[in-house]
Formats: sequence, C-alpha cells, structure tokens
Amino acid sequence: MDNKDKSIIEKLLSISGVEACAISSLDGDVLQFSSNSEDLKESDIKRASAEISKLFSSYSISSIEISSLFLSFQSHNVILHSFGSGFIFIASKKNSNVNLVKMETSYLESEFIKIVNRSLGDLSSNSSFFKNNMQETAAYETNKTFPTFDDNFTQSNGPFSNSTNDANNRINNIIPINVIIAIKDLFANSLGPIAFIIFESKIKELNQAIDNFNYQYIDEFIKLLSKEIEDENDRILFVKNVRNILKTIQ
Repeated sequence: MDNKDKSIIEKLLSISGVEACAISSLDGDVLQFSSNSEDLKESDIKRASAEISKLFSSYSISSIEISSLFLSFQSHNVILHSFGSGFIFIASKKNSNVNLVKMETSYLESEFIKIVNRSLGDLSSNSSFFKNNMQETAAYETNKTFPTFDDNFTQSNGPFSNSTNDANNRINNIIPINVIIAIKDLFANSLGPIAFIIFESKIKELNQAIDNFNYQYIDEFIKLLSKEIEDENDRILFVKNVRNILKTIQ
C-alpha cells in the first residue's frame, strides 16, 4: 500500500463511526485493509469478502445491477460500494449515521477504482492480466508517437487479430461481463465519471449490451473508446491494458 492509498483509507477511518475499511477485488480478494477496532480482524473481513463476492456474482448473473448494499456484520453496520472491478467494505458502529457515512464515502469511489486496478496489476505482475509489453513501451519512448490502430489491433495470435478464421471462430462468442466491466473501469480511470455515460452510449451505438457483447465488435468498440481519450499517454496505456485483459479470455 503506497502513501496515497493509505491517505484514502485514513480519510475513511476518520469519518465518525467508521471502524474498518477493506478494498476487495471482484473475486473477493482483500487488496487493502485497515481497522480501528480489535473486534474486526482481517481474517474475519476476508471470509466476509469472499461471501460478498458470491452475492454480487449472483446479482450479476441475474442481470441485476447493484451499486451498493447495506448489511449487518457481527456488531457493526456494513456499507458496500460496488464499482465493477471490486467493492469497498466499510464497517461502522451500530449507532452511527449510515446515510452520512454513505455520503462521505461515495465521492472517493474513483480513487478506489484506481487502487483496485493498481493492486490487481501488482498481484498479477507475472501473468498476462496487466503485464506490460516492454518492447512496445520502449518503441513509444523512442518515437513519442501514438501507435496506429493497425499496430495495436493486428496481432496474429491476439484478441485483435485480423485473421478471417479468428473472426469467424469468434463471431458467436460473447465476452464475459466481468471483462466488459474491467474495460469500463479502465476507461473511467482515463476519463473520469463521465466515462460511464460514454461507455454505455458506445455499447448502444454498436447495438450491443454490457451482458451480451459479441466478440466481433470488440475492435471497433475499443477504437471508439480510445478516440474519447485526449491525453496521448492515457490513450496508449488504455489500449495496452485492454489488450492484456482480453488475452485472459483467449
């Protein structure tokens, strides 16, 4: 946990009534945890996080979108904020003002998204999830130019292959919803809160749905999203990270 992450969690713990905070991935892995209460141990939070992950998954399978939940855990109230790639677990005293805690924590959501994505990158540094292509990075540092979409989207064995056979093989494939959500969170990191509105509009533009997105449209979709990112460095990083995410479902 770096100083920035600590600062965000300290802000949470400084809110009146809040006694513990955890940031978990969508799979229920606790990425960050801090507590002011001896009654709330990390082992307890890990077990609770695993169960909460199952709960969010069941809602997702049923196409029910849940952004927040209010639960009772041991002798505490628990507020959960879901944001696609993970969720925030905030435990407060039973007599605390829940509405006030909700209001004071919701504005930090974008920061939590960054923590989850960064933590997933650290945990998966030896896997393909957020692994950087060092040759591409070196080429960018040398040329300081944005790679064309042909360069970015034409790997012979990758998810953006131009191969007709690859396209035919995938024409009936649906991209898992958790992958689409992960892409949405990456897009939000580059563009901020407005990203969610743009993301949904681009999906509709392609006549797709977040839970029923056909693989054959992914190239065009990422191109549309990339054009919305003005900062060159952010745009390159976004495309690269999306490609790495899509490698996980090859």
